[in-house]
Amino acid sequence: IECNPNSITKEKMDIYKECGINRVSIGLQSTHNDVLKTIGRVHSFEDFQNALDIVNNAGIDNISVDLIYPLPNLDFKRFKESVDYVIGFDEDTPKELIEALTPNILIKGGDYTPETVVGADWVTSHGGKVVIIPLLAGHSTTAILNSKNN
Repeated sequence: IECNPNSITKEKMDIYKECGINRVSIGLQSTHNDVLKTIGRVHSFEDFQNALDIVNNAGIDNISVDLIYPLPNLDFKRFKESVDYVIGFDEDTPKELIEALTPNILIKGGDYTPETVVGADWVTSHGGKVVIIPLLAGHSTTAILNSKNN
C-alpha cells in the first residue's frame, strides 16, 4: 500500500497488517523540509521519521520510500543526502545488501568479470544472473557523481 507520511497511524497499520498487507511505500520525496514545502507537500521530514517508526513497530518490514529528483530547490548534493539517509550503507562492499535483496539481475561494468563481482555467487545460486555491460568513456558512476558534486 502507498501512504503519505502524515496519513500513517498505528491504528491504520494494525488494520493493514491484519488484512494481510505486508508492504508499505511511503511518499517521502525529500528529506529537506524547504523542498517539501516548495512542492506543496503537507508532511515534514519529521512526519516521515515518525511514520517510519509506526510502520516498523507494526511489524511491517517490507518498506519502500519514494524520492523524487529533480525538484525545485533540490540540487544533486541535497538529493544525495536524502538517498544516503534512506539507504544507509556503511559496508565496504554491497555483499550484505545483495544478500538481503537477492536481485534477479546483478549488473556491473565491463571492467569486472562475473567471477570478480561481489555477490555474484549469491545471485546465481538463487536463480538470478550476472550481466556485465560495456564501459562508456566518461560515464562511470564515479565520474557522474563527481561531476554532480562539483
